[in-house]
Amino acid sequence: MEAIRQQAQIANKAEKIVSKTKSKSEKETASIFDSIRTDQQSLERLNALKIEDYEKYLDGVISKEAYLKQREKFNQEIEKTALKISKLESEYELHKLKSTGSSNQFVEHFKSKHKIKELSRELVSELVDSIYVFDENRIEIVWKFADDFEKVIEAIQGK
Repeated sequence: MEAIRQQAQIANKAEKIVSKTKSKSEKETASIFDSIRTDQQSLERLNALKIEDYEKYLDGVISKEAYLKQREKFNQEIEKTALKISKLESEYELHKLKSTGSSNQFVEHFKSKHKIKELSRELVSELVDSIYVFDENRIEIVWKFADDFEKVIEAIQGK
């Protein structure tokens, strides 16, 4: 029973850390979204300038050489900006996935178990994968959600 209480304490500490991390991640996601929007506006502006230069060329305001040079410059900027937007969109989707898929089964199952008074069969079957008894003084408990537990320990140590 003491082992379950200890796991519950770790789960509660981990939940606080996950909450802080999630808040930071949400801010980063919003920042990425703002960058995407800014770059999309820049892309629209570049396309408008490209069209404007074409109209100047048609009206004879600028020469063909000047127009072609300026068009190439705009095309390079447009390509560079579009690539940047594509990368940012991928990063944005990754952040969204991380923030929505960040629930930890270990935390979910153990966080409310720190006040248990008695050990029941249901509780053991919910939390314990197996128990090995080696002798009077040594037992080993294999917890369910061991992988998630390792992630929690890494998060606590890495703060």
